[in-house]
Amino acid sequence: MLTGVITPEGVDADALRKLIYERFDLSLGTGLGKVKGRMFRIGHRATATT
Repeated sequence: MLTGVITPEGVDADALRKLIYERFDLSLGTGLGKVKGRMFRIGHRATATT
């Protein structure tokens, strides 16, 4: 399951994803295609492995 978050105009979704990763160690998916840079994705119910 995914939740897509579209950021307000003027907010760089990729910069926000980077900030969230650095502060909270939380990895979010990037927007794809036409919404790249305006959207990020949050994955739910998945186990992350490294």
